[in-house]
Amino acid sequence: IFIWTNKLRDEVPEIRDAKTGVVNLFVRSHSAALTINENADPDVRDDLRRALDAIVPGDADADVAARVSFVGVSIDVPVHDGRLAFGTWQGLYLAEWGGGGRDVEVVVTMRRVDDAKTTRVATVTAPSRGCHLVQDQIDAAIAPALNHASEEEAKRSKRSMTDGYGHDAASPPALVNLLVRHTSASLTVNENADPSVRVDMEGALNRIVPESWNDAMFKHVDEGPDDMPAHVKSTLFGASVTVPASGHRLRLGTWQGVYLAEHRNVGGFGGGHAREIACSVTGGGAQSVVTLTAPGRGAHDVTEAIAAGLKALR
Repeated sequence: IFIWTNKLRDEVPEIRDAKTGVVNLFVRSHSAALTINENADPDVRDDLRRALDAIVPGDADADVAARVSFVGVSIDVPVHDGRLAFGTWQGLYLAEWGGGGRDVEVVVTMRRVDDAKTTRVATVTAPSRGCHLVQDQIDAAIAPALNHASEEEAKRSKRSMTDGYGHDAASPPALVNLLVRHTSASLTVNENADPSVRVDMEGALNRIVPESWNDAMFKHVDEGPDDMPAHVKSTLFGASVTVPASGHRLRLGTWQGVYLAEHRNVGGFGGGHAREIACSVTGGGAQSVVTLTAPGRGAHDVTEAIAAGLKALR
C-alpha cells in the first residue's frame, strides 16, 4: 500500500488550477484499489495491508478480487482553492495486490465548478462510537449549496426555476459529494428506518476487525486499542460518498439514509466525536434511472444494462 497524494497533485495541473470542484479517481486494474487514510505514520499502511490480508486470506485471483471490491476502485475527492480538501491527517492510498514494480493506470476526471457557494464544510457530531443516521444534518448542510447550484444551472439552461403556480419547472441534476475529513470515521448509505440495523452494523464491524489484532499484528498502537481498527474500518466503509440529486434534494431510495460511522471511543486524539464533512455540489449533465434485475443472490455483470441506460442520456 503506497501513499499517492503528492504525485496526484504534481501530475494533474487541473487540480491546482481549479478553484472549486470534485475530482474522480478510477483505477484501471483488477488487482489495485484506492482509499483515503492516515498520511503520517507509515505503520498504518503496513497494518492496513495485514488487516485486509487477514479479512480475505489467500493470493488466488478471487481473494485479490474480494480485497479490491472491499476497498474500491473509484473515489471522489473535493477540491477547494486548488487543493484536495483532505483533513490534516488524510492522504490518498494506492493498494496493489498484483505485485510491485508495475504501472497502474488511474483515470482522473475533474468536475470543475468556479463557484465557492457550492461547497461548504459542516460539522456533524456522533453521540458515541457506532453507526449513526445523520441524514437531517446532511440535508441541512447541503441545502444552500444544492439550491444555489440548481439556480445557476437553470440560468445556464435559460429556464425558470418555477412556473406560474410556484412549482418547480426545472430540476437540474447534480452530484453531491460528502467527504469526512478524518481517518477514524467513515460515511456510508444504508437503511434509514430500523435503528437496530446500525447497532448490528457496529457489531459486525467489530467482528470483522477485532481489537485483539492490536496484539496479534498491528504496530500502530500508541493511540489506543480502538485506533488502528478504526483506520481499517474507515477504509472498508470509505471516507467519501457521492449521491445524485435533483429537485433540490438527494435522490436516495425510500429506505436509504446517510450514516456517519464513528470508529473511536472518544474520537481522534481523545478529542470527542465532532467530525468535519466537506460537502460539494456539482451541477449540470443529464440524469436517468436504470432498473436492474438480479437473477439471484451473488455478483452479476450488469455492464450491458448500464451501457443501454447511458445511451438514453445522449
